[in-house]
Amino acid sequence: MGKSQDGGLYLIGLNHRQFDAENFEILPWQSDQLSNCFQQYLKEYKGQITILKTLQDIDSTADLCHFLAGKDARSLIIALLLNTLSRKRNNHKQSTFYNKQVFLFQPANKGSPDLIAA
Repeated sequence: MGKSQDGGLYLIGLNHRQFDAENFEILPWQSDQLSNCFQQYLKEYKGQITILKTLQDIDSTADLCHFLAGKDARSLIIALLLNTLSRKRNNHKQSTFYNKQVFLFQPANKGSPDLIAA
C-alpha cells in the first residue's frame, strides 16, 4: 500500500482472498483515516503489508497545480510523452534518455516533440 501525505492512499494492492466487499466498502474513503483503517483491514485478513514511500496524491485541482509546479513533474510528463510516442512509432530508434535530455536542456523549444525526437 502507498500512503499519501493527507492520510489516504495512492495505491492499494490486494490478493482476492483479502477482499471482502462488505468490509472494504465501509472503509473511511476520502478521509485522513483511510491508511490506518486499511492497515487494520489487512491485519484482520492476515495480509502481508508492504508500505511504500509516503507521497502526495492528487485529489483536487489545487493538488494537481501543486504537483505540476514541482520539480518532478516535468521529468515525469516528458517520460510519459516519450513512452507514448515510442509505442506509437515502430521505427523509434533513439533512446528515451537522449530524447529526455533534449527536452530538459532546451526549455525554450516550442517545436513538436515528434519532430525533435525523430
